[in-house]
Amino acid sequence: MAIKKSDLYSSLWASCDALRGGMDASQYKDYVLFMLFIKYVSDKYANSDDFAPAVVIPQGASFKDMIELKGKSDIGDKINTQIIQPLIDANSKLARSDFPDFNDPNKLGEGKEMVERLGNLIAIFQKPELDFSQNRADHDDILGDAYEFLMRHFAQDSGKSKGQFYTPSEVSRILAKALGVGPDNTTAKTTAYEEFDIKPYEADMRHLINTYIQADSAHVLGDLETLSLTDLIIKTGIHDAIAQKLNAKGKMSRDSIAEGIINNVRKTIIRDRLTDPRFYDEMSKLLDDLIKQKRDDTEAYEEFLRNAEVLVKKLANGQSDAGVPHALQGNREATVLYNNLISILQADVDELQVAEPRPEYGDERAQMALRLDIAIKAQAPAGWRGDQVKESVVLNTIHRTLGKGREATLAVFDIVKNQAGY
Repeated sequence: MAIKKSDLYSSLWASCDALRGGMDASQYKDYVLFMLFIKYVSDKYANSDDFAPAVVIPQGASFKDMIELKGKSDIGDKINTQIIQPLIDANSKLARSDFPDFNDPNKLGEGKEMVERLGNLIAIFQKPELDFSQNRADHDDILGDAYEFLMRHFAQDSGKSKGQFYTPSEVSRILAKALGVGPDNTTAKTTAYEEFDIKPYEADMRHLINTYIQADSAHVLGDLETLSLTDLIIKTGIHDAIAQKLNAKGKMSRDSIAEGIINNVRKTIIRDRLTDPRFYDEMSKLLDDLIKQKRDDTEAYEEFLRNAEVLVKKLANGQSDAGVPHALQGNREATVLYNNLISILQADVDELQVAEPRPEYGDERAQMALRLDIAIKAQAPAGWRGDQVKESVVLNTIHRTLGKGREATLAVFDIVKNQAGY
């Protein structure tokens, strides 16, 4: 008969509680939550073939390798140097301060006492029922329930105020993100998307969330004051835009007006290029042509202004659907992928294996754009931009769907990251 989760967590707590002896709960919980952390990331990522695993587990630094240390006289030192330190070295966001000292005799005892205590602690997390390998990276109900259960009991047994009771920073960050808890959340969600109340340990979670998980503020690109000229050109036409904005006092020369228009167009191209690199590269070439155009007499100057207005409107309209397969029309994100995949796929081709270039790719490119679009929209977590763990989900989705190398994967990711629809 399968063990009930409530029985599993009760057994987990009872075993941990029995092992801590006289150690304060606020200290012992660091060791227990590290064990939960290393077991979780090992189950999820130790043998991962993902393009960008959320946590890199170096060879010899997994929970399975910790099991091999049981009974060794230097187990505490080995956990510090062969498990924790390689994890820190392989993951830039982890720091030594995130983890407790497993070779501290004042907390864990000396000699045989330390060996037995750490061996028994490892054995608790060897329970076959405590298996995260088949659970989703986000909203794991086993992880969430176990974390909630342990945090609640540690908080109840702690002599400190709940505001002082929190886990090491990056361990907290990864566990809380796996729980689906963010800066504005008061509940976490299970795999079945049923919400469970985190109020029993809300003070603890609020502390770690507010301290360590920061929502990225909106990053405003460009200056509306300097870009408003292009908006006015679209709205009123280029002559009225010059009169209202660029040369309101009527004292600028033709060359100064032309340079003002060129600079505003250039800023727009630079600002928006990553949203559709191929389109804006084409616009950049048109701008180069515009810059070279003569404007030394009235007729040439008027021709320059007409061409500048056409270019600004092309920028505003974006890539047209002309030449885009019918299945992609009306789908902005898929169309951008389609237009840019041609250069990405060409760059990824091994020249030694392909006798002739394949400039168009035809239906293969359209089908790939659709597959990528569907996969990303289905699997990208909410609020993934700027979140390393969630961005890794998107990277892995692109890599699996695209089936190409690192450079191609990163090139598509850069485009995807700049599409508002993802």
